[in-house]
Amino acid sequence: MIRRGKLFIFEGLDLSGKSTCAKAIVPWLNEQGKPAIYVKAPGQTPMGQVLRQMVIDQKVTGTTSIGYTSGVQGTLGMKYEIPTPIRDQLAIELLHLADLRETATQVILPALEAGTHVICDRFHNSTRAYAAAHKVYAGWIEQQIEWVIPQWLREQTTNILFKISVETFAERRQQYGTQDPLDNYALQFYRDVAHMYDSLVYRKVQEMYNPDRLLEHWLIVDAESPQEEVLTWVQSQIITSLWTGQLGRTAAGEVYRA
Repeated sequence: MIRRGKLFIFEGLDLSGKSTCAKAIVPWLNEQGKPAIYVKAPGQTPMGQVLRQMVIDQKVTGTTSIGYTSGVQGTLGMKYEIPTPIRDQLAIELLHLADLRETATQVILPALEAGTHVICDRFHNSTRAYAAAHKVYAGWIEQQIEWVIPQWLREQTTNILFKISVETFAERRQQYGTQDPLDNYALQFYRDVAHMYDSLVYRKVQEMYNPDRLLEHWLIVDAESPQEEVLTWVQSQIITSLWTGQLGRTAAGEVYRA
């Protein structure tokens, strides 16, 4: 019988180093004979790719298959581009929820059932944190996530929060620039995101909206430390979890089990 793989979700503000670390963890696990894949959300599935185009790029591109497609007139095979500015935040969150569902059922669950570990770059807690910063009612988001992500999957997941201050985020944004409009909000928006992450870690959101649900596992790493130290600490936590099913403790970060 194949032993089910484990899911590790890397969360936090952009420019915290979570994506760099996630991408480094996968080959490291594979080299040790522990099959693992990298999953980026949104963007891993067809739904996610369309979502990124519509919300982040704010345009949909394609190639016409008939002479007249979606209001774009032209010859067969002509490339087209349609602006997709979505003004309603609730509509955007519904798209994110659809992508969470597709990623969970079509990518993550099949990999776990096959014995492959999944290193996921953002997932449902990003939806929680960023939706709250956009002033979407947290109770509604909680209810939807209960529907789209199986409870057993959320309860057995290890969430790794790469924690940096908003000031560090601002410094890195100025130094490295940004890749999409989601990184260009006023700093108060990211303070709200960071506050929501803290609320998730320390169960404030669950106590308010769903006190009876079993809570998720969180690991907090000081992502302002040198990148090599962060990677080494995350590796130590993951390998400990895979071998023993428990999370260890070191001076480089904090393990929080709700």
